[in-house]
Amino acid sequence: MKKGLTIFMVILCIALAGVFIWNRVTSDREAPVIKIQEKDIVYEEGMDESELLEGVTAEDDKDADVTNTLVVESIYPSQDGKTVTIVYAAKDSNNNVGKTKRILNTGDADRADDSQETLGEVSAEQSEENSPEQSPLPEETDPPADHGDQTDEQQAVVDPTAVPKDQQAEIDALQPQQPKFYLKEYQTAIGVGGTLDKLTFVKDIVDDADTFSYLSRRIQIEDNIDVNTPGTYDVKYFVIDTQGNTSNIARLSVTVQ
Repeated sequence: MKKGLTIFMVILCIALAGVFIWNRVTSDREAPVIKIQEKDIVYEEGMDESELLEGVTAEDDKDADVTNTLVVESIYPSQDGKTVTIVYAAKDSNNNVGKTKRILNTGDADRADDSQETLGEVSAEQSEENSPEQSPLPEETDPPADHGDQTDEQQAVVDPTAVPKDQQAEIDALQPQQPKFYLKEYQTAIGVGGTLDKLTFVKDIVDDADTFSYLSRRIQIEDNIDVNTPGTYDVKYFVIDTQGNTSNIARLSVTVQ
């Protein structure tokens, strides 16, 4: 009797192992691939999301064409304001998310180039007109005070992936047993009427007992975004683990433009 039960348990374990291996082999873990058709597009502030999605497609190895899931996840400018980086995201039926980036020139860059050309032409004309006569040299004046720190601060572009100082302080103040919630980005922008896949911004949840896989099913999100009204809104993320400990509140700043 015992020998038969042992044989039965061995067969059952082998069967369960086979099912597990089969699920691992056949499960879909590949994210969609996003392709961008080369087009001469100039980014203007307030540009509709549909314009930014023109010529952009997404394909998945299992679901084939998933272009209908494409969204503009975020838009952030370069330090000189002449280009912007567009982040696209698409997902398949198994919620595998694929992303890619695209850099576009801005209308401000074109206007700045035109302005420089115009100034160059005017300066040349003025130089020819004034060449026969020598204008008196201006009196020397003291150079303007150096406000380099202030200028750097005004021109600096905030890294959307960096944890803001106030939120990092909240994380550092947590007790060891409290979960720590992190986002992939802490600021993003969408066009008026656009959509936002909030869960794609979750990067990690660190806990002393529960796994990320488990806690990701307990995520709570609060927001008051009105996608039809331009403005800046906050999306708040937090989680409560199995011991009843609450994480920090991770805040995503969303600009509707």
